[in-house]
Amino acid sequence: MTQRQHPKMALICPRVEARRTPGGEEEVTLHLSAPEMPDLTLKTPPPSAPTEQIRVWRTFGEAVDMGREVALWLEEYLGEEGFRLFYMSPHHKPRELLADGEWRDLCSEGEVSGFSDLSPVLMISEASLKRLNSHLDTHLPMQRFRPNIVISNCQPHQEDEWKELRIGDTLLRNIKPCHRCKVTTVNHEKGEFAGQEPLETLRKYRLYEMVHQKVDKRFGINPLFGTNFGVLKTGNLAVGDTVSIV
Repeated sequence: MTQRQHPKMALICPRVEARRTPGGEEEVTLHLSAPEMPDLTLKTPPPSAPTEQIRVWRTFGEAVDMGREVALWLEEYLGEEGFRLFYMSPHHKPRELLADGEWRDLCSEGEVSGFSDLSPVLMISEASLKRLNSHLDTHLPMQRFRPNIVISNCQPHQEDEWKELRIGDTLLRNIKPCHRCKVTTVNHEKGEFAGQEPLETLRKYRLYEMVHQKVDKRFGINPLFGTNFGVLKTGNLAVGDTVSIV
């Protein structure tokens, strides 16, 4: 289930709270809100909770089903039946990227992910968005592209070229350019598709063969915007951290 099929998902607002219990354990609470829906609060399950096998595209991992209450909440909001919410913690078996038959040649031993399409990190520079917006009649916010790391003070699409990066005490490795789908056409303020932009414009200058001067059929007509990074060393990140090329 993604915004490709259900653009209204863009209006679901998650908020995570974490605290230490008197016993020193971390307690995490998830708050969900959406238009015309009651707020819902969920506590993450303990490490001993039973897991199920989950699949995202071609790879498998383990996660905990968060139960019927949130499933009914999702069904009511999205207007269909059959939805479940799963939780994957650091204690659970993640998806191994090397198990992805389509992208295995670009992945390395030990690189893992949770529920993202492939890699756990999507990086985009502010300069890349500024260049795109210079071609558009209506400027788009960074939110359209859903990166979890945004970089400033670099050239447009320079993130494509960085092989390994250190941010804080975290080490990241460039896996591949991110080829974009119709989720980028979802208006995140309305929760609905809003035409063909930015894909139509990006296809004029950001197709794989245009950028890399060679053909890779896996990317098709999906233009590139942002870069997928794997995590070589976990650590803490903070807004304002310096990005160092290794």
